[in-house]
Amino acid sequence: MKKLNAVEAGNIIGGTSKVCSDSYERIVSGGVATCRVVTTCTDKHGKKTYQYANTNLANCPGVIEP
Repeated sequence: MKKLNAVEAGNIIGGTSKVCSDSYERIVSGGVATCRVVTTCTDKHGKKTYQYANTNLANCPGVIEP
């Protein structure tokens, strides 16, 4: 049986840290556009969590702020 170091073991069992990414979504309600940043995190078991926060409208793709 081969002994594994911590990095090799982490790769086998899926690691221990969350992997997160940000995306932006444009929301139009009543003719008013807003932008939210959506942070999506996936843990080692594949469970996803989402966090939403308002951000500057200029961050959303295709939107030009006046």
